[in-house]
Amino acid sequence: MGTSSRGGAPSRFKLGAAVFVVIVAVWLAWPQPDLKYEEEILPLARSFMGLEFTTSDQPLASLRVVVTGATSGIGLGLTKQLTNLGATVIALGRNPTKLANLQQSIGPNKIIPITVQLADLESVKQAAEEIINLGGGGVDVLINNAGIHYASTWLQWPSNSKPVTPQDYDLSFGINYLSHFLLTEKLVPLLQNSTHGTVLQITSSFHWTVDGEQLRSVDGQTPSMAQPGGPKSFFFRDQQAYAGSKLAQVLNMKSLHRKYGNSLRSKAICPCWVATNIAGEIFSLLLPLYAFPYDGYGIKSALTAILTVGEDEADYYTNSRITNLGDYIFPAFVRIHPIRDILGFFFAHVVMTVLQKTIAGTTQGSTSPESKDESLQQSLYDWSYNAVKPYL
Repeated sequence: MGTSSRGGAPSRFKLGAAVFVVIVAVWLAWPQPDLKYEEEILPLARSFMGLEFTTSDQPLASLRVVVTGATSGIGLGLTKQLTNLGATVIALGRNPTKLANLQQSIGPNKIIPITVQLADLESVKQAAEEIINLGGGGVDVLINNAGIHYASTWLQWPSNSKPVTPQDYDLSFGINYLSHFLLTEKLVPLLQNSTHGTVLQITSSFHWTVDGEQLRSVDGQTPSMAQPGGPKSFFFRDQQAYAGSKLAQVLNMKSLHRKYGNSLRSKAICPCWVATNIAGEIFSLLLPLYAFPYDGYGIKSALTAILTVGEDEADYYTNSRITNLGDYIFPAFVRIHPIRDILGFFFAHVVMTVLQKTIAGTTQGSTSPESKDESLQQSLYDWSYNAVKPYL
């Protein structure tokens, strides 16, 4: 009996290892979902422009779209597809050489390149004024896409070691949120003059992992999330910095909706894991194994959000149904730190990594309960407006 028992353990181990290998092989071989350009995106674009009864292959020919971070990742994917649909893209990027190459590859009549350093509000102001002074078409859609993420680690250095913007704000907060807040405020008059005026925030379901209190301004003071060093936390601080900037974008989306109503469409999307460079050099090598391609399905929720109007319209879209589990992953009793941080890290890096591709589906999503707090929306909006006022 004893010999048989000892001999069974290696067999069970081998069986378990074999099953694991098969599961991993199936997961890696699982096909990426298709953008379905001809079947879904092109008809949606025709309907958006009132051309649903035509065969136009460039229905967006009369539109001008501003895209930040247009030379790589999601911004590049959107720029390519929007120009395929006929739109002219005002491409914002920090590298003039990459912008020139983008214009040459797509066509001088389809790309208007503008160099901007989003970390610097003065540079954002100059870029916005360059757009305003272009004339000949205004702006129909603004896509606030560009963003950064600090090196992904669970144990952080002291807060004063993090980089800051020229205006002395946390760099992640400044680039991901405040620069786009200023750009949006500068371009609102042009957007309101358009029949299709839309502001789209490229955000993330990571916004569920923070409660937003560090985005609240008390007595007009700078929110702690925006201060040098970012979130006041020793654990998962890089994750909180990114998540906080994404929640700020969602809060701004809802503030714009409350402020402008039907005169300006305001939306946000979560693209899920997309094979871009935002995760750093090491993770960027792994992302193609499981993440959506930036020039394919990875941009479907963004295109769907822009092009969907009428009764089917929503203010938040996502590329995978897995992200709609927020209310179950983050019930009220676990929305405290560090439990929320740990669950968020596990959900984003394990659950979504494994499941997003297998249950993909562009769908209307739900934002976090904190994002619906109108007092938090207003607090952040008022502080942000005052912060950028010298540049308006």
